[in-house]
Amino acid sequence: MSNDECRTAEVKKSLTLFFASNCYNQSMSIKERPNHLLYIRALRRMSPEKRLAKAFELTEFSKQLFLHGLHRRFPDLAEKELHDLYLKRLGKCHNRHY
Repeated sequence: MSNDECRTAEVKKSLTLFFASNCYNQSMSIKERPNHLLYIRALRRMSPEKRLAKAFELTEFSKQLFLHGLHRRFPDLAEKELHDLYLKRLGKCHNRHY
């Protein structure tokens, strides 16, 4: 392993420990995340293809959860109106900077 590769590995390890430390979690986050480091390790063990598939899966799950929440909040809306509201609200979430 070259010196650059060793240094890169050291920096990655330091950053992982920093972000997993209680100091970081307490100062930057309100909510405790005791399994965050385990989650990061699990993601790193995945192949790039599996990570991408997981990202798509989570995106689809969040859209379905959002739609379900709208349906519960507006139970009297027709399917078309609910779908239009869904698209309108989803449009507000879109990042227009890319």
